[in-house]
Amino acid sequence: MIRDTLEGMQQDPARSGDTTFEQRQITVRTAPKYVPFLVLGGLIGLAVAAISAFGFPNPQSASNPARSYDPSTVFGFLAVLFAGIGVVLGAIVALILDRVGRKRSRIATVQALTPEEDRAAEQAERDADA
Repeated sequence: MIRDTLEGMQQDPARSGDTTFEQRQITVRTAPKYVPFLVLGGLIGLAVAAISAFGFPNPQSASNPARSYDPSTVFGFLAVLFAGIGVVLGAIVALILDRVGRKRSRIATVQALTPEEDRAAEQAERDADA
């Protein structure tokens, strides 16, 4: 909610008894939340690591059969690698969506409410929630 103390809004000196405020233009745009993209990228990386470690047969070394790695050990190494790559790719996707959101931004004109209008708007919000 826009309050009458909004930075950049000033009272009109011509009207001393009236509290009117000048209009101001702002940029309105959508911006993605980065954390869900990072978490999703990491989870996709973990899924790829699990498929890579457990989805394929464990090859035995022909020269030394004891040199084979346990699939859970392979998963641990691949999880670190693929989760890191997934987080980086998730960040890149979020940055691309942020750039697209900047291109689709709009200019809006706002004006602060007078104290009476502010109280009336707050009361209307409370009544709507009840």
